[in-house]
Amino acid sequence: MPTSSSSAAVTATASADERGIALHTEIRAGHPAQELLRVTHDQDADLLVLGRSGHAAIWGRFIGTTAEQVARHVECSVLIAT
Repeated sequence: MPTSSSSAAVTATASADERGIALHTEIRAGHPAQELLRVTHDQDADLLVLGRSGHAAIWGRFIGTTAEQVARHVECSVLIAT
């Protein structure tokens, strides 16, 4: 049975294909920030697109900790969707 993560990856890939956009998706286990930094380096990525979760009301106006950690240390451009 597919997970919600794999379903989201399939949906995003199909949407990108329809628009002629090259999209690479991966699902990895581990610390999110470390894995995102590792995959962007390994893939020589040009752009990393992240969302913020907004789990806590007080953090609603701030970037999530994973997005912040990645944005500070990643070697490519980052787009953080809110």
